[in-house]
Amino acid sequence: MSSENPYAPPETTSAGLPDAPESFGWELDGKRLWVESFAQFPMIDPYSGASEEVMTLNRLSVRVRPLWMTPLKWAFIALVLLGLSPLLHGVATFIGVVGLIVLTIVSAWYPLTGLKVFFSSKTLRNRAIQYWVFKGSLMLAILSGLPFGRRSLLPAWLSPGWIFTITLGIWLLGVIWQQIFERRLTCRRQMDGRFEIRGFHPKALERLAQEQAPK
Repeated sequence: MSSENPYAPPETTSAGLPDAPESFGWELDGKRLWVESFAQFPMIDPYSGASEEVMTLNRLSVRVRPLWMTPLKWAFIALVLLGLSPLLHGVATFIGVVGLIVLTIVSAWYPLTGLKVFFSSKTLRNRAIQYWVFKGSLMLAILSGLPFGRRSLLPAWLSPGWIFTITLGIWLLGVIWQQIFERRLTCRRQMDGRFEIRGFHPKALERLAQEQAPK
């Protein structure tokens, strides 16, 4: 008779934590990273290149964004900034906001791919702080406009115009931060059913080169 215990924990666990799933669906061609849909990456943080003993698996969606979308998006943001001038009476703001909405709708028609990547605790913490700061600003803007009877939640000296300016400024700072400073995974082109992904930290690319997935 076999002496194996059928109720024993599997050998693939360590300290109560399961091993990372096997990576697949990605290929590093020089500095170009190509992925198939729902590719699984090893335990390497794409934004920092860190590799920790315990990391969090996340599912990301990356959509193809042609090069012409970036300058057009910045043009609409510039119109929003110009619209803050009293001389233009908000016309540029209206055109800029409508343009950004239309651009978002148009971009939704481009192909989308899914990625499964690991994040370090530091990356999760930093991005959670950013998310809640801008989310909290939006919620504050909404709550500030809710009246209680005939009285507003805000003091009389804080007019709706100031609320609009402050919340719009916070939103613009968030957009500028994400576009310039925050590392993001992007896709510029699709070829033969695969997507070219950009935005991986150089250290992450070095680690991926060491763990090159089989072709």
